[in-house]
Amino acid sequence: MITSLVILFVVLVMFCVLFGIGFAITGFILSALFWALVKLPLSLICFSLGLACCCTLILIPLGVGLFKVGARLLLPGKMVFA
Repeated sequence: MITSLVILFVVLVMFCVLFGIGFAITGFILSALFWALVKLPLSLICFSLGLACCCTLILIPLGVGLFKVGARLLLPGKMVFA
């Protein structure tokens, strides 16, 4: 009786560890795909729009702001616009 409880406990611990590793790997893959498919193109668009805005005299502040947004998109972590 006690050995079956110990075996059950060990199996449950192994499942928890394996599922934890699986969730960590899945989260990493999803965040890498999100960065490559969403954040990278948006940052390139922001950089190109910033360059186009900096070519005009009036829109230079907007171009600098777009460069900042593009740089923040490339950095890992949460998006904080402050």
